[in-house]
Amino acid sequence: MIIKKLSVAIANHVVKEAPEHEDRVESIRYAIAYYLNVVPTIALIVTIGLITDELPNMIIALTTFAIMRQFTGGYHLKSTEMCIVITVIVVTAISFSDYPKLIINILTLASVLLIILFAPSRLEGKTRFPKKYFNHLRITAILLAATNFIILSPIISSALLLQSLTLIRRLEKGGEAG
Repeated sequence: MIIKKLSVAIANHVVKEAPEHEDRVESIRYAIAYYLNVVPTIALIVTIGLITDELPNMIIALTTFAIMRQFTGGYHLKSTEMCIVITVIVVTAISFSDYPKLIINILTLASVLLIILFAPSRLEGKTRFPKKYFNHLRITAILLAATNFIILSPIISSALLLQSLTLIRRLEKGGEAG
């Protein structure tokens, strides 16, 4: 709530100083909220990465998660602050991943299957891509995820799986995903 209130206050101040942009106040607020989410997240991840000496792995985890999120969508937390906290915790945990090749392949396969079944998920209204391109996004995500069968990174396999799990929607009456 703090970030949302702050972004509204900043956007209103911008519009007050530049009234010709009054019709864009919501776009301005969204952009400000985005940066107020991203900057602290990256700052915390870099700080923790430097302290734990896991910065390269944390960057790989965050980048994998973020890229796949752009192509597949997924569940959004209600609070921006909670999103920052969860992202930092998850990326930190993923950075310590170390599995044998068999486990990496199992996690990657599970991710690819979840992408096939559920992507894109909750993307409407949250992306600039028109709905007619959603199948292309799914295919791109499948191909990107499948590259980990070659790379064999435990960090990437963990990030892929956690992002893919955010795609799952509960079934409503009548079998429709809600």
